[in-house]
Amino acid sequence: MKIARATFDDMQRMFAFFNDLEEAFGDVRFVPAVDREAIGEIVTKHWGTDGPGVRTSWSRVLYGMDTLLRNCTDPDADTLEWRRDIRDWLESKGAEDVEGATDQHGSSTPTTE
Repeated sequence: MKIARATFDDMQRMFAFFNDLEEAFGDVRFVPAVDREAIGEIVTKHWGTDGPGVRTSWSRVLYGMDTLLRNCTDPDADTLEWRRDIRDWLESKGAEDVEGATDQHGSSTPTTE
């Protein structure tokens, strides 16, 4: 099975959307206390009715991550680790940074711009 690969832009859209939602919810423990108008504005801003947005990004990001988690990571690890057979193969090929995972910009931490 093939699925569409998420792009860096897809990831950035998702980070921006969820950062804005998190900021809007703040420390609110009960949904009725949330400013529903503000939430509506966030969804409208990020959904992407006039172009790329969360509407087109969420499935690529989540399904892609699900595929990687199910097929490439160690199911017994508490952190993101390569499956042992993948790690062994990478090491046999002389791959650098087998233990670490970095994005195309050399950072292992997501950025929100």
